Amino acid sequence: MEAAGKKVTAGYNEKRLLHKLLDHYNVLERPVANESDPLQLSFGLTLMQIIDVDEKNQLLITNIWLKLVRERSFIVSDIGSTDIKMKKM
Repeated sequence: MEAAGKKVTAGYNEKRLLHKLLDHYNVLERPVANESDPLQLSFGLTLMQIIDVDEKNQLLITNIWLKLVRERSFIVSDIGSTDIKMKKM
């Protein structure tokens, strides 16, 4: 995993859980029951920083965060079938 350019190391149990949840998940498939159904998406854009303004060339250089959200209705998990153990801290 990578977050903001830094490597994030996940624990063994988290890796197993993600593998179990996403084992048969294909990112290229549209998550709809009927292929003719539309896919609902939410799109967001957050302006984080204006880096430069070039008025002569009408150019704006920015740093933005994009957020794209869709319902993943076909990810199903059967929590009762796992053997993941919780540790008390």
